[in-house]
Amino acid sequence: MRSACMMVCLFALTLAVAARADQDGRCPRLTADILTQTRAPASVLPVSDLSAVPRVRDTLRLSPDDYESLRATFAKAYGREALLGDLRQRLENTCEAEKLMAVLEWHRGWTARHVMALEEAAQSPEAAPAMQRFAADLRANPPPEWRIALARRLDEVTGSTVLAYAAFVQPWLAVGKIADAASLETLHADPNKDRSAVQNRVLVRLLYTYRELAQSELETFVAWNESDLGRWWNRMLQGAALGSYDDAAARYAGLAEADLARLRSRAARPAASEAAPVPTSTENPGTSPEPAVPVSPLEPDEPVLPAEHAP
Repeated sequence: MRSACMMVCLFALTLAVAARADQDGRCPRLTADILTQTRAPASVLPVSDLSAVPRVRDTLRLSPDDYESLRATFAKAYGREALLGDLRQRLENTCEAEKLMAVLEWHRGWTARHVMALEEAAQSPEAAPAMQRFAADLRANPPPEWRIALARRLDEVTGSTVLAYAAFVQPWLAVGKIADAASLETLHADPNKDRSAVQNRVLVRLLYTYRELAQSELETFVAWNESDLGRWWNRMLQGAALGSYDDAAARYAGLAEADLARLRSRAARPAASEAAPVPTSTENPGTSPEPAVPVSPLEPDEPVLPAEHAP
């Protein structure tokens, strides 16, 4: 009897190992399909370089050579191809083959293909003038309440604001590796205000992107994202995208290790009583003598949601 039980257990274990090996064998192909047949790469947003942090050279007393070296290292660590490679590896590492096949099947349907076409069109450079016209008209002609509500639900389930804010703060996180708390406070005063501004921008972009979808089609798209499979996919994709920024931050720290150690050591020493004159040239980023003001994630011509609908 014991021998029979052992045989059954060994057989079950063999089947489990074979199934896992089959899944592992499918995951590289499925991940490649996900990255080419869906909008997954768009979850990793472009990251500004260190010039996005105002007066970073002055506050941290960086020489021009130090500043340019750190900028070049940051750009290399956060390069688009490097980030997408991180995303692919993380998706492959967390792959569940059957679920990914179901996600791909959904993306081959009419609604998903229509949505992806709208997303690609909205992100093209040619769409910028239309986006600005849409933004200018928002206050006078706000979208219907149902459309705003669906945009908010979509933002919540996809983590669009979370991902946008994560991309926005990467330069500050890099500066934080050499700056003390007081310097960071000077450079970046109100992250909560910035997060609200990022969410506002995300909501407006969602409204613009899906403005052509009828209510029923937009509801179908949101409902899929809120389904068990959709939530699994969004959690997996968001985790992989956020992990990609972590990978880039670690890559930056490794590439800039010598510079960072030297600059941290210098930052720990008291500043000289006679501070060097602040450069007045505005040709080099980070050297403006103006009072430090946090860079807003909203550009001057970015769309703004009407106040009554703002986050």
